[in-house]
Amino acid sequence: MEKKCTKCLGLKPLDQFNKRTENSSGFYSWCRTCVSAYNREYRINNPDKASANQRRSRLRKFGLTDASWQVMSDAQGGVCAVCRRPETAVLYGVVKTLSVDHCHVTGLNRGLLCSRCNPMLGYAEDNIETLEAAIAYLRSY
Repeated sequence: MEKKCTKCLGLKPLDQFNKRTENSSGFYSWCRTCVSAYNREYRINNPDKASANQRRSRLRKFGLTDASWQVMSDAQGGVCAVCRRPETAVLYGVVKTLSVDHCHVTGLNRGLLCSRCNPMLGYAEDNIETLEAAIAYLRSY
């Protein structure tokens, strides 16, 4: 089956459209190519809004709002819960915000981590024995 994109007016296979449950056809009216081009242009022309939208979307994934993230950050003094240092990683010319750390088993949020500590725990797969072995290794030198 095919569908006409209302943006580029091209007739394309349905797999070129994202699914949508809110309308009768079950697909978005713009094809994926047009949506990608629009989103790219929007991010270039509205960097602050795009960044804020992306941040809100990431926080929603953890059941947080900007305000609840700020409460967590304030409780930690605005620093990483592991290394106790502020975030220093820069993305698109702006210092990143601390990342939400969560338990992959329970899904519960644990705290906010910097761009160095967050992957460290991820690579260790939250395994305490692995982290203790790493500490022992470092102490041996």
